Amino acid sequence: MAKGKDILTTGQVAQICGVSYGTVQKWFDLGLLKGYILPGGKDRRIQKAELICFMKNHKMSVPKGFEGKTLRTKARR
Repeated sequence: MAKGKDILTTGQVAQICGVSYGTVQKWFDLGLLKGYILPGGKDRRIQKAELICFMKNHKMSVPKGFEGKTLRTKARR
């Protein structure tokens, strides 16, 4: 599995969890969801394994097959 595919943006996490982008930011800022902030900005990144752990700990359903798959980002037009 490619290392870069295991890193998620807050937008991707929001889509997976079915919540807003702001909710993911709040989880991150409160320390509920662990990750890192990119240098020089406020962009947050979350490891896929950390998201799966977070979802299980908060009794959220992990999408079927998500644990074994890499995410593909949508191409912007």
